[in-house]
Amino acid sequence: MIQAVLCLVCTLCVLARGVDASPPQHEAAALFKNLFQTSVDTFLSDYFQTKLLHVPRNESGYFSGLLSLEDIDWVLEHGMSVYDDNVDPTVAMVAGRDGSLVKRVKGKDGAWWTGAYPNKSLSLPVAHKAFKSGFTLIINRLNYRWRPVAELCHRLALEVFGFRTNANLYLTPARSQGFEAHFDWMESIVLQLSGQKQWTMYDFLIRYPYSHLKFKPTESQLGSSTGTINMTPGTVLYFPSGMGHEAQTESSQVSLHVTLGVEIDELYTLTGLIHVAIHLSAQRLDRLNQPIVRHVGSDVNSPLSWKQTFHLAVEELSRRVPDIRRVAPLQRYLIRSGNNLPQADEAFKSVFLLSMASATEESSCRGAATLAQRSELTTHLHIVKMIGDIIIPSTELTMDVCEDQWVNDVWRGLWKQISNTVTAQEVLEYVVAEGRSDLIQFTKHTNQFLELHERNGCPLNDVTLCRPIK
Repeated sequence: MIQAVLCLVCTLCVLARGVDASPPQHEAAALFKNLFQTSVDTFLSDYFQTKLLHVPRNESGYFSGLLSLEDIDWVLEHGMSVYDDNVDPTVAMVAGRDGSLVKRVKGKDGAWWTGAYPNKSLSLPVAHKAFKSGFTLIINRLNYRWRPVAELCHRLALEVFGFRTNANLYLTPARSQGFEAHFDWMESIVLQLSGQKQWTMYDFLIRYPYSHLKFKPTESQLGSSTGTINMTPGTVLYFPSGMGHEAQTESSQVSLHVTLGVEIDELYTLTGLIHVAIHLSAQRLDRLNQPIVRHVGSDVNSPLSWKQTFHLAVEELSRRVPDIRRVAPLQRYLIRSGNNLPQADEAFKSVFLLSMASATEESSCRGAATLAQRSELTTHLHIVKMIGDIIIPSTELTMDVCEDQWVNDVWRGLWKQISNTVTAQEVLEYVVAEGRSDLIQFTKHTNQFLELHERNGCPLNDVTLCRPIK
């Protein structure tokens, strides 16, 4: 039973100590096997980012140690905003960031939309009132607010996936629906805690989406349903990012489920590996840091450097070729603790070389120029800004520059130099260092917010007098 595993996990977590930064791997593997009825290796090779996995159960007490309906009131009453670096425990949860109250509604255009409750507060009285009116309650980042959920997310993040894993809570009234059919950018793991919910699944609307590649699908894009899944207590459902879905309660029961979102940053994708290769090459190839300047009839002068245009070209390529957005084979490197440097195996080397070859052959200066002219450029190129803190105005790279044969000759020559300058081992070490650092920050923030929430709900600010945190 999952309760036994969760109890084992929770006993390892003492309030004064917080979430352990390096839990034993065998406990995470046992927890995973209980949830999915399959091994971690099988899940990662056969299902992750590929197809859904449905593990049906109908056991009302299966997740009894995780969260109950009664616990939600405590979370609402003592919850604080967790989206600011400088945490102020007096700032209550804000609708739209820390959670929301939503209901599926039909718009004037005849299409289904998600309507939000007209109140910025997520206080207990407001949530109760909205819920009685058919609105679904959503609490984001529940793992920053409730310790048993934090322990589960932490185990999966540090010992299974190697990526941040956050949790959202969904409480839906009877015979209601919160969202219209849509897709998510993260990998989703749904845990049905109580009640029942009917999920309608659709085919992929987009493959391997990043967080900025969201859109509202039309009926024609949705197509026909690929099937329905009845989520009963204890049931677990995994479905990949980009897969269409919608869910509703049909019985007289209230439905409570938690969705664990495995968040794969662009850095951990094949696109990310190419960006890192460009970044590392620029430290050795002076030409990459020089601006594109050439006289062709009249002056054609772009203040963008070659390095910046290559980053733009890779971003354009990732929009056009979905496969390059899939996750790189990094999990087994990221979940290892310690300061030891990982050694790239043949599988990683092969993936890296194929990615670089794809970038060399399929990216173009013209594609980069097209992307540079998009008005939302500086919002979307978060990976470029992360690596080099680069802010790129939307008019600096022009088609005229790309029509210059001199530019195109140098372009292809520099791509080959980049491929020959950086090794797969160096790229792996860079990405793993960033990934491990991110997981350390994830653990730090989890402990910080958990402690504040628990103290916020304790009399005399003494956690020893607080109601038990399961």
